[in-house]
Amino acid sequence: MINSLNYSFFKIPIFFRSLQDLPISPLKTFNIIIVVFFLVGCSDEAEIKKVNQFYIEGSQFLEKGIIDSALYSFKSVLKIDSNHLSAINSLAEIHFRKIEIRKALDLFEKSVLLDSSNAEIYLKIAEIKLFMGDYKKVFENINKGLRLNNQLSQGYFMKGVAYKHIGDTIKAISSFKTAVELNDQLTAVYYELGLILTLKKDSSAIFYYKNGLEVDPVNLDLLYSLAWSYSEFGKLKEAEVVYQELLTLDKNHSSAKFNWAIIKMNKLEHDTCLILLNELLVAEPLNEEFLNVKGKTLEYLGLYDEAKAVSKQLISLKKAK
Repeated sequence: MINSLNYSFFKIPIFFRSLQDLPISPLKTFNIIIVVFFLVGCSDEAEIKKVNQFYIEGSQFLEKGIIDSALYSFKSVLKIDSNHLSAINSLAEIHFRKIEIRKALDLFEKSVLLDSSNAEIYLKIAEIKLFMGDYKKVFENINKGLRLNNQLSQGYFMKGVAYKHIGDTIKAISSFKTAVELNDQLTAVYYELGLILTLKKDSSAIFYYKNGLEVDPVNLDLLYSLAWSYSEFGKLKEAEVVYQELLTLDKNHSSAKFNWAIIKMNKLEHDTCLILLNELLVAEPLNEEFLNVKGKTLEYLGLYDEAKAVSKQLISLKKAK
């Protein structure tokens, strides 16, 4: 699409050539030329105002979460000026939010063709490629972005996620550590580091989970993962404290309650274990994992008739599948 300014100047030479065949004096010709340029200037000024108006409206709609109206406004900008970078990037972001991946990718790729100096757009493309599982392109675009700005913590975070997905945990850890060195407020990075390090039996995982909780003390995912990590390293007392803290924030967090019940069972605190399991079964009465542990707990307590009833319930549930 030719934008309005280019189109206007494309038409002017044609108009001038047509004047050559008319019996008009040089002075009149000059006056006509002045008028033409004045009209072109007025036309372009009006279109620039329209572009600015549509873009401002689109930005306001986007900020308020009125996505369809924002979409219309940014498309209106591009009908007038097809190379308006800010509108292209905003429209691409909307399509990405709507999980219209192909449309988002096409627009972001057009953006870097028009301006290859915007490091964050390369990261946007990398994010889409990560979503698509195209890890070669993920690394390629992240590296392009980081060559322009090597302080982008999000780039190293995405690198870490990509390395984790392809199974290279050493490079994943290195990338995540670089990300938190650049931005120590990234709770998602602390979560990823804690997870990988716990699975690698590296107790420094606890350090990273705690750092994440300093940033966001009520982050349920970090609290749950810290408690789990404590359990993995045999620190059951610390794990219980964290599970208890988590359940004061969310009393219906079933995974935390179940893990705490398992700790109680392993510590032979069967009465407390049974209380926790009964609370879980109120919400999920047919959960086989909960019922299985309840049956074992009842046996430990010598409540054999109740344990037998739970066993029969489990058998009937398996038959019903």
